[in-house]
Amino acid sequence: MRTTLIVASLWLIAACGKSDPSSPTGNSATSADSGAAVGAPAPPGEASADNSPRGLVKNGGFEETSEDMPVAGWFTQKGASNDAEGATKGSTYAVVNSTDEQRGRVLSLSGDAGTSTWWMVSQTLPVRVEQPQVVLTFMQRGVGLKREGKQFENANMVVEFMGRSNRRLTIARNMPIRGDVPWTAGRLVVNGPAGAKKVRVSAFSSMSGTFEVDDIDVTIRDLRPWNAAQNRTLFELLGDEVLASYPFVDAQARHGFITHSSKLVDTAAAAKDRDTFVATLQKLLAPFQDPHVVIKVDQAVLPTAPPEELPKLWNFDALKARIDKPLFSKRNFSAFRLKGGVGMLVIGSWLQQGFPTKAFQQAIDALNDAPGIIIDVRANQGGAENLAMQIAGRFTDKPVTYAKHRFRLGDGYGSWFERVLKPFGATYKGKVVVLQSKWSMSSNEGFLAMARALPNVTTVGVTSRGATSNPQPIQLTSDIAVVTSRWQAALPDGTLIEHKGIAPEVEVNAPPTAYAKADPMLERALTILGGGGGEASPVHETD
Repeated sequence: MRTTLIVASLWLIAACGKSDPSSPTGNSATSADSGAAVGAPAPPGEASADNSPRGLVKNGGFEETSEDMPVAGWFTQKGASNDAEGATKGSTYAVVNSTDEQRGRVLSLSGDAGTSTWWMVSQTLPVRVEQPQVVLTFMQRGVGLKREGKQFENANMVVEFMGRSNRRLTIARNMPIRGDVPWTAGRLVVNGPAGAKKVRVSAFSSMSGTFEVDDIDVTIRDLRPWNAAQNRTLFELLGDEVLASYPFVDAQARHGFITHSSKLVDTAAAAKDRDTFVATLQKLLAPFQDPHVVIKVDQAVLPTAPPEELPKLWNFDALKARIDKPLFSKRNFSAFRLKGGVGMLVIGSWLQQGFPTKAFQQAIDALNDAPGIIIDVRANQGGAENLAMQIAGRFTDKPVTYAKHRFRLGDGYGSWFERVLKPFGATYKGKVVVLQSKWSMSSNEGFLAMARALPNVTTVGVTSRGATSNPQPIQLTSDIAVVTSRWQAALPDGTLIEHKGIAPEVEVNAPPTAYAKADPMLERALTILGGGGGEASPVHETD
């Protein structure tokens, strides 16, 4: 089985301009990565196993020369400009002899703090299918790549789909590399829009240092609906892409996955209908036991892991009995004052749909004089982390690093990207308690990480689920896509969240039966805010 890496439609950038890969977007994220080894490209014009044209790039290995062009078969265009003081020159691009003798000639893009104009090296290819998917493979190397001053963070490959009159329809890129990166294979997979007539692939860098690329190859697939003739190809494609991009596969798990896949491939190939084929995909992915790995068939979302029985460690009736003044209530968002003056927010989801931005923020403003605030996210299973930042940002008056993440890069991982919480709205400086449970997962674990990073916030409850995400689709056909987790998320000290969860600072070990008539976590939170022996130091409590 080939080891390849898919990177689906990702970071949209304007004219390959400024990007911030440290900014998370939780379950609605579109970030992606580049990575593992790929097979040798087919000769130009040769068809792939599903009859998709491949080997379309001219001089993708940069061994050809031309008296007319600096890079034979390629043209240059301006990718970005920055107005940093003293930056007056253009970046350099050239074909050079690689320091790795086995690589031969490679494309080299370089610049420094004095560079103001950054050039892309590009090639345009025709698109002759109705539902195009571009699979771009390449080798990449970085030497001292770093972002300085007003530079934009680009050291990557770019794919642009063009319509009639060369009007750009979409643009995508893989995650930029940074620092010193040895020769590593990368792969970028982008689904094209209807009406695409051309695709432009480019190598681009706009950071100080040197970005080198080689062996650029393009396959243009037609995302036709499922048909039995392509079963084996699709099954093997999925196995390859998961093996190369899924972030939680170590050497032992890799071997087990390959063995597991080899036992199912004939079953997948023999599937006579789409449902049977999809059921085989579910069996392939089941060993990951990852709630974020799902299969989308048309509008249906099919899990690959059985639902986990999670205890409901809350009693909303006990909470309602303590409410003094309701301030806001809509779907998953509530705000009120409890008897005694403490404010409380109950947030059941971070989904974009239904997020009552203005009205909910006004309700939080009304609690600025409260002696303390409790935020209950025990039943929250995630959504979009940028929405969680709008709430957590109200409890800090300065930027705070709360987590970090990294993507697969070859057989290892790329650089860590720090995630920073910034102030949002009026700052509440009183005591805050956040309630968490085993149900807390995904982008809600991002919120818990924010809470842990704030000195005036105490987290209370039990360890969270330990299921992070940053999901991206592997589009097999127009009607079948597999969505998988893409990043490794960690706390600032490097502690991984996946499979471990985030422990509370104050642990409440009351059994589920204790919540039948009371709410031990809520009682503990009120004790902390009331100062009745509830200091924020880590304790273990059993009721």
